[in-house]
Amino acid sequence: MKSAFILWRKSIFTRLILTFMLIISPIYLVGFMIYNWGIASMKDELEGTMRSQVNFYGSNLDTEIQRVNALLFNSLYDSNLTDLSNLITKMSDYDIYHSVNNLQQRLFVLQNSNIYVKDVTAHIPSADMIVSSNTGIGALDPAALRFFNSALTDSKSQLIFYRDDIYLRALLPLDKDYRLDKRVHLLTATLSVDRIRAALSQLETREGSGAALLLPNGRLIARETADSGFVDHLKTAVEARLGASQSGSFQLKNEGKNYFAVYIQSEYLKTALVQYVPNEALTDKADRFKTIFVLFFNCRGYDRRLVYVVRLQVYSTADAEADSGAATNGKGQA
Repeated sequence: MKSAFILWRKSIFTRLILTFMLIISPIYLVGFMIYNWGIASMKDELEGTMRSQVNFYGSNLDTEIQRVNALLFNSLYDSNLTDLSNLITKMSDYDIYHSVNNLQQRLFVLQNSNIYVKDVTAHIPSADMIVSSNTGIGALDPAALRFFNSALTDSKSQLIFYRDDIYLRALLPLDKDYRLDKRVHLLTATLSVDRIRAALSQLETREGSGAALLLPNGRLIARETADSGFVDHLKTAVEARLGASQSGSFQLKNEGKNYFAVYIQSEYLKTALVQYVPNEALTDKADRFKTIFVLFFNCRGYDRRLVYVVRLQVYSTADAEADSGAATNGKGQA
């Protein structure tokens, strides 16, 4: 057995093993360096993709709301609306019906021109009526009228909130007291939370990912199936960062699960859009390659160990046979 060990130590196979180890060790090292580099690259790529998606959606939302506002202010001067507001006491029933019908049609067209609008309403205090794109003529709500006339907002878009609904409004002149005293008409557009939520679902690009819209009044619009605790945690995290920067990224942990999120604030709407993905999404593909990499080299290592054992066994057997033959020859000569 000792002779077999000496033979193995001096054999070319030993040198091959050592040479192989010298060659394969740097490959292992380079492989893991490439893996770590790939992880970092994929994180940067995913973050860049998320930023692009958030910027695109946020810009598109701003554009859509600006278009609605432009149509609202343009409709303030609709002839049917001004007739109902200023001349209703001089109009016949037929003229009133005709003007209301035409005005409703215009409001209906405005409503259908944008996916986020679910209703457009003309408030006409001088006629003590409203005209809705959905329901037509109705009674004036004094409380709602006073709110729409007097509500203050920091948003350039005139985004306001009343009775759990989101509104855009168009009114002129800007003097609140004058409007209330002269009973000047105004227009409001009601935005659909469900349609906003449906649009946000387009940013759910991976399992467990999602998007949410933080409104100026502190309300967070997220998917209906989202955990309430997670929604509150996400809202707090975004609000804490808006004071420092209008856009950025952060890590979020909820119930033992880590998330990566990016956000951007709209200067026009004063809303903040946030998109989040589980941390597993950052390394999912790389982990697959890592598993294949480890399995491959483990299998190769197993093959080499098996060959080594077989060869060692062959050498041991050969040496034993040689020793046995030498002993037999010695006895024959004796």
